[in-house]
Amino acid sequence: MIKLTYSFISLINAKVICVSQGVKNDLSLLYKIKNCRVINNFIDHQDLDKKTQNNSHNDRVFDYIFVGRLTKVKGCDVLIDALCDRSVFIKDNNINIAIIGDGDERKKLQGKIEKFGISSFVSFKGECENPYVYMKSAKYIIVPSYAEGFGLVVLEGLYLGADIIYSKCDFGPREIIDNYFPEQKKLGFSDPSLNRIESVAELSSIIKYTFNSRPFFLSHEKKKERVCKYFNKAKVASDICKFLND
Repeated sequence: MIKLTYSFISLINAKVICVSQGVKNDLSLLYKIKNCRVINNFIDHQDLDKKTQNNSHNDRVFDYIFVGRLTKVKGCDVLIDALCDRSVFIKDNNINIAIIGDGDERKKLQGKIEKFGISSFVSFKGECENPYVYMKSAKYIIVPSYAEGFGLVVLEGLYLGADIIYSKCDFGPREIIDNYFPEQKKLGFSDPSLNRIESVAELSSIIKYTFNSRPFFLSHEKKKERVCKYFNKAKVASDICKFLND
């Protein structure tokens, strides 16, 4: 059904908006869709401010957090294996980690954490109505996905002042960092869909590196400024209208 839909879109040369360059490239390669334009998602800055207004900007109580569904594609299993690999380091340094979200892999992931004796350091918060209070309280947000069309959590995390540790999967997070936040490229690790073992090892090393050295990339204000400039509602609406009217 999906293939038929895309074939029809290609046949009538309908206009298609893609959230990332990678998605556009795939549509062109797989379905010969040519009339595409990349228009990134936006974030609602005012809504984020409202939902985190009671949080202290400097009160970053979590060293690392994951935010997302606990399903295979989101890659939390990659993060959990990296944490287990650093279990002694986590205990010795009293590292505070939170997993925000729920899904069918939760029981298995919690079991691994318990097996390695770090359940006191890795808390599973479940599905949260307002995950942004955790995001604003985190030093680093880890995005270990096997695939992402865009990766809204990357923008939300940056806007709220966190640094982003991310897999170089197809497509969104890598494009966002490469194009708009190149200062953070050293926090990228291998695509787990290509080499999971290598991905886990690199993420494990990044966790140790970031905790020990506390590297500085961009101030919170610079992150907010850049997100607001390139990923605001007015800009996206204008780009969509221009494309549809061309």
